[in-house]
Amino acid sequence: MGDRTNTVFRKADGSDIVLYQHWGGENMMHNLATALDAARNRWNDESYCIRIVISNLIGDRWQQETGYGLSTSIMDNEHSVPVIDFSDNTVALYDYYWENGSCLLKDQKFRMPFGEFVKKFQKALTTA
Repeated sequence: MGDRTNTVFRKADGSDIVLYQHWGGENMMHNLATALDAARNRWNDESYCIRIVISNLIGDRWQQETGYGLSTSIMDNEHSVPVIDFSDNTVALYDYYWENGSCLLKDQKFRMPFGEFVKKFQKALTTA
């Protein structure tokens, strides 16, 4: 069991770095917006920005053997896939499908600049 999600970091050269998270899918948009905001001063420096966002998403769990993975492709997944694109500094959200064991993106739900994404999704989570 889990709440699996993947976040794609699409570098300006078109290559991808993918962060797999075993938990966190339910709050992925808020968590991603908060992590991206933490990297605001490095939005135009993809290597630093990616490191800061990933570090913020993993938090103090770097020493754990399980829970997170880095890859160049989408792993086990249960949610729409956010793509942070450094060619135009946008975040897009995609549906996905599986074909021959590979997870492929389809049907873009939205695309917005980093600042707009942070503003929309960083709002505090309310507890019921």
